[in-house]
Amino acid sequence: MAYKMGLLLSVPFLMLLLLFMADLADIALIRNGLDSVALTVAYRIASEGRLSEATRQFVSEFGAEITLNSVGTPRIGDTVIFTITKSYAPFVVSREPMIITLKRSTVVGYYDR
Repeated sequence: MAYKMGLLLSVPFLMLLLLFMADLADIALIRNGLDSVALTVAYRIASEGRLSEATRQFVSEFGAEITLNSVGTPRIGDTVIFTITKSYAPFVVSREPMIITLKRSTVVGYYDR
């Protein structure tokens, strides 16, 4: 009888633990996806010399947003810093949506066409 009571009392904790693990796995998956998108965006910015509309569309297809942290029009050899963010609604980690952010930089003209 005692083991049944212990099992019943432990089920909510096990459910919370499983949901927490699912949150961590989702966050890791989103972060890895953002990292691959950032790598592609860095290549495009370096080769095109600017943040084009096609690159913005590529990022928005992933469900993320991109912002440039650099000021002015970049020239060859300038470093462009950009931030890619995506919102995530977790199960148990937080009540509010979380913003997952990646900040990357690239050098314009680094890749040769």
